[in-house]
Amino acid sequence: MPMISINWFSGAGNAEFGLARVPLLACMYQYIQAAQGGGGLPRQNRWTMLGQYLIRRRPCMKRLLPALTFLLLSYFVSGALSMKLAVTGGYASPIFLPAGIALAFTLVLSYRSLFVVWLGSFALNLWVPPQPHHDSILLAAGIAIGATIQAGLGCYLVRLRVHKVLQLRPGMDSLWLLLVGGPIACLVSASVGTGALLFFDAITPVQYFTQWWVWWVGDTIGVLIVTPLLLMFWPGVDSDLRSKRVAVIGVVAFALSCVAVMVYAVNKQEAERIEQDFIRRANVVHGQLQSQMSGYEDYLNAIARFVEVTPDLDGYRFRAYVKDLYLRYPGLTGMSWLPLVTLAERYDFESDARTTYGESYAIRELDGHQQLVVAGVREQYFPVLFIEPLERNKAALGLDISSEPVRRRTLEKASLKDAKLIVSPLLALVQLSDGNGQILVRAIHGADASLRGHVSAIFSLRSLTATALQTAHDEGVTFAVNYQSDDGEAEMLEWNEPASRYAPGSLQTRYHWQWAGREYWMQAKPTAAFMAGVTSWRVWVMFASGLLLASVLEGFLLALPGKIKEAMA
Repeated sequence: MPMISINWFSGAGNAEFGLARVPLLACMYQYIQAAQGGGGLPRQNRWTMLGQYLIRRRPCMKRLLPALTFLLLSYFVSGALSMKLAVTGGYASPIFLPAGIALAFTLVLSYRSLFVVWLGSFALNLWVPPQPHHDSILLAAGIAIGATIQAGLGCYLVRLRVHKVLQLRPGMDSLWLLLVGGPIACLVSASVGTGALLFFDAITPVQYFTQWWVWWVGDTIGVLIVTPLLLMFWPGVDSDLRSKRVAVIGVVAFALSCVAVMVYAVNKQEAERIEQDFIRRANVVHGQLQSQMSGYEDYLNAIARFVEVTPDLDGYRFRAYVKDLYLRYPGLTGMSWLPLVTLAERYDFESDARTTYGESYAIRELDGHQQLVVAGVREQYFPVLFIEPLERNKAALGLDISSEPVRRRTLEKASLKDAKLIVSPLLALVQLSDGNGQILVRAIHGADASLRGHVSAIFSLRSLTATALQTAHDEGVTFAVNYQSDDGEAEMLEWNEPASRYAPGSLQTRYHWQWAGREYWMQAKPTAAFMAGVTSWRVWVMFASGLLLASVLEGFLLALPGKIKEAMA
């Protein structure tokens, strides 16, 4: 049987990785050696050997537990602090310290620390996200995988040249550590992390490159600054590295503070500028929506005044007056006159109406299946007598508005002494194909203050928000409109864009107003296209400045040991 040679690595001082650190491979190795010696290894002793091996390694794992716990806590805390510097509306920070912490611990403790790196990244992205996400667990797991692969790859690349990281020599070994552990290895987390964000719709394709660039810069700066510092202060480090602790910690702390202050200041200015620009645009959308509502109110008041001064109102006069006003507000679906008809007046009323609309006219109501049927017997009715434009609203002719509970409550509120205009909640309108709309109602009283009937304006949701929708599209704003229902709860009226178009972040503004007896709320958020268009290059200049500062610091770290030795000679 041919001999098999397997190299063993050891030495807790430099924590090199080898087969001896993997229980299953160690058991296989011992099995092969016993087999080559002749006679093979007894089957009953194989699992006993593995158990003894694990028991023998347990003290080592106990010694590593404090270090791994510190890795988990420092990763989470430093990550939470780093995300305070995240670019407005983004998931990446221009200085991400956990990347350097993960690489340093992996270099010293070997690959067994990678699970702790994954756990720390998962916890960080799950509990400290820029905004809540419906797939937050899967998204955090995907980002954590990228951070773990990056730490493992960086450790592997560094060890291709540097076998004893705690005895790091100045010159090419230091340069190799910073080069492959920083800019090269950091390509992994940036690519995997932004890919996960894009896959789960946390960012849009427009934001992908910006997020990738910030992510890569932040991880690179974290490695260049934090990894050398941790190696210098690690127990058992070489005396040459230990001799420069005081000088380096002062320089690095000062440089890191300068970068953090500059990025924070510029980011704050950018956030204020973007917020002011967004609020200005949202105010335009809100103004358009309120203007449309006020127009409907003015329109219905004008019709009400006309009906009040025209006691012998007929269809021709109603059509002639309404037509001129209708041209000013093409968003309205219909305008109608709803006279009060008592049970004693019903027969004569229907006979007169049939001379205008034909024998099919009758006072009708909605049955349980929302179908129009002849109205039953009751004391009074409020049927649709005149409605314009007739072609669009012919299906509503004769409908007794008071036959349905929601409409009846609207008429009752409008009939109160101090009431002016009352708007109904969201209704299924028989004359609208989409079935969604509201009715704006005003009561008409006679000279003796008795109720004559109601005038109403019917509008669909799209007609109400048509102007605001176009304005919002042009201004880069998504908005939701809610109103107070009859039971006091807030109900959705309109949402102009899908959630996938929102920009990440908490930038939003809210409006509240009252109209026609109901409360309305509007919530506005920026679109991803808006955020991409208003972001200034000053932020990217700060990123480049931070990377340049880290590079200068890197050169200083490489040259410092030699200068210290010359000074001490």
